[in-house]
Amino acid sequence: MIQAVLLDIDDTLLDFGQAARLSIQEGFARLGLPFTEEVMTVFTQVNDELWQRLERGELTREGIYHVRWTQIFQRLGLSFDGPAFDHAFRQQLAQQVCPVEGALPLVQYLSARYVLCAASNGPYSQQLQRLGDAGMLPYFHHLFISEQLGCAKPARAFYDRCFAALAPISPNESILIGDSPTADVAGGLAYGIHTCWFNPKGRPLPQGCRPDYEISRLDELMGIL
Repeated sequence: MIQAVLLDIDDTLLDFGQAARLSIQEGFARLGLPFTEEVMTVFTQVNDELWQRLERGELTREGIYHVRWTQIFQRLGLSFDGPAFDHAFRQQLAQQVCPVEGALPLVQYLSARYVLCAASNGPYSQQLQRLGDAGMLPYFHHLFISEQLGCAKPARAFYDRCFAALAPISPNESILIGDSPTADVAGGLAYGIHTCWFNPKGRPLPQGCRPDYEISRLDELMGIL
C-alpha cells in the first residue's frame, strides 16, 4: 500500500523550459542581443548534457554553473562572460513561476492522502521560492533537494537519505513521479520504489526503462493513487 509520494519538481510540477525561456529573454534583452529559437535549442542541448553528467557523478552543480553559459555562448558564436550570465540567469529563474497544468490541484489531492515529498536535483533556495510562489509549498511534508542532501538523483545515497527521514515507510510503500527516465524512473526502480513516468510530449520509452505507470497529464495520477 502506497504511503509516501515523491514528486520531481522541474518539468513535472513546474515548467522549467518556459521559465528558462523567460529568464533567457530577459538576460538577452539586457545585453541587447536578439533572442531566437536557436538560443533555446542550444541552451536545451547544453543544459541537458550537463545535468546528465551531474546524474552520473561526473560534474557538480557549481561546475554546471561555471561552464554552462560559456559553452552556450561558444556554440552561438557569442563572446560574453558565461559564469556572470549564469548567475543572472539563475536569479531571474527563481522569479519565474510556470506551473504545469494541474500541478496545484494534484499536490493538494496527494497531500491529504499521503506523505508528500519533493524530490529534486535543483538548487534548494530556488526550488523553495518557486514552490512557494506557486502556492504548492505548504502541501509538502518533506523537501528532498539534492543540494541539501549532498547527493543527486539517481544515486542510491539520495534515496538512502530520503528513506532515513521517511522511516518506517519503506521504498516499496512509496512511488516516485517524474519526467526523467534516468534520475526518476531508473533511479527509483533500482532502489525498489514504484515509479510513474510523466511523459507529456509522448517521447518513446527508452530501452530498459520500465516504469510502473506512464502518464501524459498530471490529473491522471488521481485515477492511480
